[in-house]
Amino acid sequence: MNYKYIFFDFDGTVVDTINGTRDSAIYALNKVGIDESNNPDIGRIFSGPPIKESFSKYDLTPEQIDQAANYYREYQANNTIECNTVYEGIPELLKKLNESGKKCYIVTAKLETTARKILEYCGLAQYFEMIVGATPDGSRAKKTEILKYTISTIENYSSDKAIMIGDRPSDIKAGIANGMDTIGVLYGMDVIENLQEAGAKYTVNTPLEMLDILDRNVLINGHNEER
Repeated sequence: MNYKYIFFDFDGTVVDTINGTRDSAIYALNKVGIDESNNPDIGRIFSGPPIKESFSKYDLTPEQIDQAANYYREYQANNTIECNTVYEGIPELLKKLNESGKKCYIVTAKLETTARKILEYCGLAQYFEMIVGATPDGSRAKKTEILKYTISTIENYSSDKAIMIGDRPSDIKAGIANGMDTIGVLYGMDVIENLQEAGAKYTVNTPLEMLDILDRNVLINGHNEER
């Protein structure tokens, strides 16, 4: 398969945002009366799912969940941009994909304006045709619907030339639900068992390993063969 349309998750796939995510979650929870400052897993809990879904795991009213989400987004956008780091190999991967004519897109459950701000800070925004994320009003929140919306904007799109890349089962399920192949990355927030259970067609340990898949050469039994 010659993949042309390449959809990337953001957190845990392109950029390591766990520090900013942790700080934003602790701040927002504290504002609604919950202290999670000593929870070592708080960054992972809030990385990936829609933000209100993460807050709904706590004993909060719908109104408090809305308040917490607003606190989280405001703090993240204004205080954590410099906390984010690009995964090693991502700039080289994106540059090579662009040079070979691939169309790359970001699809993320993070607020779209924040994702764009981080990508611009990291010097990566230029590599993406579109950066599509969640909307403040909740009209786009889940990865499946965000991916579906992105696809709807692409002229002459073909699902058999598309692939979704992410570090969470929700990324893999979103790709499958939209009729495309999937890559689960193991350097992010989840483990191979969860990604495989979700249906990932491929898994990779590093960003540059994706070139073997995206450029049609898959490593099989220790050597490269044409897919």
